[in-house]
Amino acid sequence: MFDLEELLELVRDQNGQDICVIAIPKELDYADHMVIVTARSPKHMLAMGTFIRKRFKSKHLLRSDVIPKLEGTKRSEEHTSELQSHHD
Repeated sequence: MFDLEELLELVRDQNGQDICVIAIPKELDYADHMVIVTARSPKHMLAMGTFIRKRFKSKHLLRSDVIPKLEGTKRSEEHTSELQSHHD
């Protein structure tokens, strides 16, 4: 799993813009942080998500680690990509 600083470094290396980090309250027990990043284009967004997912997979993982899924939707005005990793 990435720690927050490692993830932010990867996003910056991939030229992510307008980086916003939101702390998730501990009592929600969903995640520690939500990171929102702006990409230059849908292609850039997909490339960033794919790169981060590959870097995650290349780490030495525990059997209990869940590999994040890259999910995306395409609409005429909005493009989103979500890299999800849930913890237990």
